[in-house]
Amino acid sequence: MLKKFFGLFQPIKMEDAFFGPLLLMKATHPHLSYWEGGRKFEPLNQRAEVFIDTLSEKVGPSEAQRGFFRRIEEEYRLICLIIEDRFRTDPWVEHVMKGRFDEEFKLGSFSIPLCHQSNEEWSASFDSASDPEHILTVTFDGMEARNISVNG
Repeated sequence: MLKKFFGLFQPIKMEDAFFGPLLLMKATHPHLSYWEGGRKFEPLNQRAEVFIDTLSEKVGPSEAQRGFFRRIEEEYRLICLIIEDRFRTDPWVEHVMKGRFDEEFKLGSFSIPLCHQSNEEWSASFDSASDPEHILTVTFDGMEARNISVNG
């Protein structure tokens, strides 16, 4: 009886063939739940954390979401240029960024939307080489950088 009761509080985990081990971050509202995990990000030759939107704890990432990860890898240079243009208009970032965007900022994590539409909202967070106390997060609509937030 107690084992069943305490089982209700155990985290839900899953193994995905592409992303590897995932942990469900369950929210009261199902549309706010997501899978948390990570995978090697080829352009940087390092692990990137991923937060994969889901509507159900019983459904893992879709093929479209795996494709989204691959697309971010393939278009990472272009994404850096898009973000650099957007960052250059922000006074705080302009102060920090002395050189190229991809020299100053390194991808730490990004969210993966449900991938039902081409212009869904997603975000990417970057660590600053010259100011490691701060994390910059860019929110996108499709491939258009919409918002910058600085945390730290």
